[in-house]
Amino acid sequence: MKLISMAMLLLTDCDVTFTIMGLYTFWQLEETALFVITSVFILTYCGGCFRAWLMQEYFITQWLEKVKDGMVPEFEWDQVRDVKTENQMYDLCARPGRHVDGSDRSDGPPCLYIYYAERRRFRRQLVLLRHSTPYYRTMSFAWREAIKPVDFAGILNANGLWSFTAGIGMQGCSIYCMEQQGFNAVLFGSLVIGVGTTLMSLANIVFDFPGQLSLLEQRQQEKMTLEIQAERATANDIESMEQIKRDKKSSIMSKERLKQDPVRAVREYDLEVEEINKAKLELLKLTFRDVEASYKAKKKAYEDKDTDKKNRKDSLPVV
Repeated sequence: MKLISMAMLLLTDCDVTFTIMGLYTFWQLEETALFVITSVFILTYCGGCFRAWLMQEYFITQWLEKVKDGMVPEFEWDQVRDVKTENQMYDLCARPGRHVDGSDRSDGPPCLYIYYAERRRFRRQLVLLRHSTPYYRTMSFAWREAIKPVDFAGILNANGLWSFTAGIGMQGCSIYCMEQQGFNAVLFGSLVIGVGTTLMSLANIVFDFPGQLSLLEQRQQEKMTLEIQAERATANDIESMEQIKRDKKSSIMSKERLKQDPVRAVREYDLEVEEINKAKLELLKLTFRDVEASYKAKKKAYEDKDTDKKNRKDSLPVV
């Protein structure tokens, strides 16, 4: 992932650099029409990035409407009315009992599947300014040990937007200019790099990398959240086992026994501790499986309901 992300960041910023150099070349060659056409495509890219930035929280607005209409039984309208940002929605779905203001009302089961299902519908529109601003994105992500899947998906989407606006425009203008003016190293370099980023964008469309990265992030976060939920559910039982461990230590490693045979007392205590730790691990595994099974059932029901709704919408006759 690190190598791929670095290659993409370098390639996309090289494409931007050669496009700017190509614009200067058009100006030097007095190809005013090509200069204007390419500039318009670049402005189109900037406009697309700005519009995507404005729409970044739109899926939250759509989801709030569904909750208000009673289509999301996991939440009441009073719980979500103050949700404004993506982070607030994530926190609410990770801990449904926690109100947006930070207060705890209850310890409800996590429902992250709602957050990821709603956001996944807008995965193609995920282009934030930190993903789409040339050079700044390289400064922001190139030095990191690992890029989050959501950020990598945003960079891919930004690359796709560039390829099908400024990239395609620059490639066409470069071919036309070299046909009229002869070979030009800058324009040829821009053409080669532009074709590379365009092929990358086509692969992104065919294989749906943002969708796959979203699923990867979802699995990672769901597993971590369910593990925390299992630990909370077994907290009292774990504490009881810890108390048993302390009682065992008091009885087995008493002063009298340590005076008589300290080695045997320590070994006996070690065996008892090992058995208690095994019991704790088995309890956590069993609880995790129960929590995971319940979570998956709710997740499937929510996703199936959305799929049925989409199918009914697609089946409506066009008037």
